Amino acid sequence: MTAPSIPLCRGLLDFLNLFARAAGTLYIDARSSDGIGHERPGFPLHAAPLIELPMGLYPLLEDPTWGFQFTPVLDGAVMPVAAVVIELRAELRNGPRGHDWYVSQDRAAAVESLDTFAVRPTAVVDASPKNVAAFWALTEPVPADARAAELLRRLAEYFGETPPADPLALRAPLPGGLVREVSSSRLAVDFRALEPERLVTITDLEAALTAPRKRGAKA
Repeated sequence: MTAPSIPLCRGLLDFLNLFARAAGTLYIDARSSDGIGHERPGFPLHAAPLIELPMGLYPLLEDPTWGFQFTPVLDGAVMPVAAVVIELRAELRNGPRGHDWYVSQDRAAAVESLDTFAVRPTAVVDASPKNVAAFWALTEPVPADARAAELLRRLAEYFGETPPADPLALRAPLPGGLVREVSSSRLAVDFRALEPERLVTITDLEAALTAPRKRGAKA
């Protein structure tokens, strides 16, 4: 799985549209690194594609001194996307700009485990130096019920993760949202793979999870 060159604005809109198939609200919390600038627009999701992000956001996306958190808050009735977050082993180091950096020790293994999974994800995101997240956009949003929660629990276990207490909380892109760090010019988010037209059924995912998991639980 190679990392394509996806412009942030286009990639972000395509990614958020995976969630926009359900009703809810998209919140964008933007803060400047000096702590002075702060914007938090929210706009409704109507179970229809977003045409564009707020126009005032594009200059900020190009400015490395601004950090962002994008959080779709869905109505809770349906789940349009299944997701798993693979936590990485990391160590704290001093970066070239004087900042502390978490350096992943097993990102390649996490990506390989996704490559060998029977159902290719719609999106794979290097969401931070500390994790990789995979998302499978479903052909149709499914009820956020016990079956959906069980699917997310099994996805976590398959990739060697401890299932969250509330699996359906992963209806949002990541716990806490999709974040760009404000402490440096580095984008915390990198779309390693993004195929917004790739949709899968919940049945396909359930069938793929009957195979032995490819990545063991962390010690």
